[in-house]
Amino acid sequence: MTARTFGDAFADAAASMVRDVVVGDILAQLLGDCAEVLEAQAAAILVSDAQGGLTLLSSTTAEAAALEMLQAQERVGPCVDALDSGDLVLAYSESELLDRWRDVGQAIVTAGFSSVEAVPMTWRGRAIGGLNLFHVGGLDVDDERRRLSKAFADVATIVLVHAADVPTEQVTARVYDAVMARGTIEQAKGVLAEVEGLDMHGAQLRLGELATETGGSITDTARRIIARAQRGTGP
Repeated sequence: MTARTFGDAFADAAASMVRDVVVGDILAQLLGDCAEVLEAQAAAILVSDAQGGLTLLSSTTAEAAALEMLQAQERVGPCVDALDSGDLVLAYSESELLDRWRDVGQAIVTAGFSSVEAVPMTWRGRAIGGLNLFHVGGLDVDDERRRLSKAFADVATIVLVHAADVPTEQVTARVYDAVMARGTIEQAKGVLAEVEGLDMHGAQLRLGELATETGGSITDTARRIIARAQRGTGP
């Protein structure tokens, strides 16, 4: 399989935005591309919600999802710092993770990650979310990598607001729609993982393959997988 590039990811996201494609579908593909291009073992997006809290929007693995939800619950962690400060947040080692974020840092290390980068997602000067990248090995961040990670975060932001002049209150509605789509996608990935003996990353790839084979969206494919599982007819 040919390696993905940022150009591929941007082109696919842009093509999806001019069609009637579910935001959650675009973000799921974009997040997977982001992890591949930036050689991260997991990636996730945390966003501000209407109540002033934080909500998991999308993730590539169950581990990343759990870590983002812990950060949201404790209001502590690299992604929270990126969202609150509007600046790139980097942690280069396990000791730094533990020193800076204590229990959350310990959870990140326990999950098998040793370095993290968190990139703010900003819309017109306001941080609305954060892109978190988790790494098993060390982290080497030069200017080119900073530009790439910020570019992915910017594309994710544009996808979320659909590249339109969207009032602030409508951004919240789009976040809600994307969160609902994420729940459906995660449930379908769980079904595929159990039925086909896959890990969650493999289940995400398989879900994408099934969507391509049927010509449907990832969310619609996920709904069909869940419905068939409930009927006992398989994915």
